[in-house]
Amino acid sequence: MKISEVMEITSLTKKAINYYEENGLISPSVNKENNYRDYTKKDIEKLKQISVLRNFDIPVKKIKEILVNPKEMEKIFTEHLNKIKAQILNMERSKEIFQLCINDISFPSSDIGKVTDDMMLLKRSLDMSEREKEGYMKRELIRIFPGFFGRYICLKYSNYLDEPIDSREKENAWIHLVKTLDDSHELKVNKEILENMELDEIDWNLLEEIIKNRDKDFYSMNEEDIQNYVDNLYDAELTETDLKLLEQFVSYTSSKDNIKYMNDLLKLIDEDLKVLSSKYKKFQENLSSVNCKMKKVYTENSKVSANEIENNMGIITLPEMTFVGCEYKKIIPPGKTPKLIENFRKRIDEISNVINPGDIYTINGIDSLPQYEKPKTLIHKLSFSFIVGVQVSKAEQIPKDMQVFTIPSHKHAWYTTSESKNLKSFMKNEIPLITFISQAHKIVEFPVLTLYSSDCKDTRESAVYNYMPVE
Repeated sequence: MKISEVMEITSLTKKAINYYEENGLISPSVNKENNYRDYTKKDIEKLKQISVLRNFDIPVKKIKEILVNPKEMEKIFTEHLNKIKAQILNMERSKEIFQLCINDISFPSSDIGKVTDDMMLLKRSLDMSEREKEGYMKRELIRIFPGFFGRYICLKYSNYLDEPIDSREKENAWIHLVKTLDDSHELKVNKEILENMELDEIDWNLLEEIIKNRDKDFYSMNEEDIQNYVDNLYDAELTETDLKLLEQFVSYTSSKDNIKYMNDLLKLIDEDLKVLSSKYKKFQENLSSVNCKMKKVYTENSKVSANEIENNMGIITLPEMTFVGCEYKKIIPPGKTPKLIENFRKRIDEISNVINPGDIYTINGIDSLPQYEKPKTLIHKLSFSFIVGVQVSKAEQIPKDMQVFTIPSHKHAWYTTSESKNLKSFMKNEIPLITFISQAHKIVEFPVLTLYSSDCKDTRESAVYNYMPVE
């Protein structure tokens, strides 16, 4: 079936259908001669389901899970039903107040002052009902500040805007925060982002997840938070459209002017956020003192040894290193890394002058080096350049689909986790180490190296060492 027929049956736009295909929700066959898609009845059924679920504001990533596991649908529908029940209660409350207003107006000697009082009661009832719901602050900021500013503030502080306003103290803090934002200087926005907003091409849910991960406050995370964070990052899937928009945002948010603007703004709303968000308050409390346990395992003079490591972390200045490997100019989720390493390991014999065939490196963010025209910013371990390779003493006889990469000498904080049994376990255990490093040193824009001295499949024990660039 052609896309025009599918559009008519599902009432979806062409762009929406293409987007769902790009995200892997449907997989129509492609005619190699004319590149036309042929949609099956199964594809159409999925698109109908997707359309319904999107009406409930369910994210595309979650819909993908539902299509794989239909049992998830029951959970989603139950949550939505509970929301509807709460809305019905609010509507009943509003109905009663409206009836009071009508009754007052119906009397010949009606007092306009009494009617006004009833209407004010209605307004307060509706406002307070809404404010007591989770997520109110995000929704209200987008309404109060239409355009990019409101959206951007919600993105930057999304970790701290999910609690209800359920006390007088929070009410006062909220009023002050809104006034402060309203009085702040104009936020400069580049033309590309504004154009994408006008075209409604920005996936705000995706950006929120990415920025939340990028700015994740590890000190405020409990065991469940850490596990969810690793699960989301491990299998992060981004399309070409997503990457383009994300690249624009990363470049924008990392500019010196933007960083200064947001730092100055945060100083003004810091006390308000402490009142409005228990998570923010906890983060600030934890930030004031570095974990004592981490201090004990930290050693300034530790040396890296693949065979014997006395501590889990240390500082080292790596010499200039030359690598031969494959570069992927897109974000590679950590979950894809084991397979890429496994495939690369089979080809090491094609490379000359390998220093240690057992050691395979991944390099994130080599495009942060000065020689690249458009340096990118690393998002944790996700970057727009990902390399799998080996270190060589001299670059000779390079396979056609590989390249030579030279990393200048630089100071690094290195760490490993001795209890990790696989890559996912390593990611979970490294979070407190990254937290400590970020407090003890300034992490800089420079390639991040990760050394795998054995296979990193989930079924085998892995030896993984990470090198974080610092000043």
